[in-house]
Amino acid sequence: MISPEVIEEVKRLADPVLLIGGRVKLWKSGIAYAGSCPFHEERHASFRVYPKDKHFVCYGCGASGDIFQFFQRMDGKAFPTVVRELAASLGIVIPPDRPATAEEKRERGERASLLGACEAATSHWQRNLWGSEGRKAREYLAERRVTNEAARAFRLG
Repeated sequence: MISPEVIEEVKRLADPVLLIGGRVKLWKSGIAYAGSCPFHEERHASFRVYPKDKHFVCYGCGASGDIFQFFQRMDGKAFPTVVRELAASLGIVIPPDRPATAEEKRERGERASLLGACEAATSHWQRNLWGSEGRKAREYLAERRVTNEAARAFRLG
């Protein structure tokens, strides 16, 4: 478990323009930095990084959040992994984890069970969408201009 103090220190020291700018071409636009959103295809730059508040917003697809959420979404990694990677890049040492309490172990088990149930439901509905019985649903998605690639990437079902 990463302490809240370490998370706050990473957030305080992180330069979102520099870090996000390593993945997205940004240019100064008023109080923010603008660029093309990495989360959807677009012709006009609707992606903004606000260095003062240390957050990003895409006015095209609605993606928003802090530096951690950007890298979670961009790389598909869990929050602790993103925090550890950003901390390492900023020279912040994260102390080793302490042993989990019985309550924390119970909560992790409960969360794992819930995630397992969500994964089972997602897999079931994906199989239905891409099977023969999902033809009408796929036609509806096509009418709504949702590409097959996007539907598969976001695991629609």
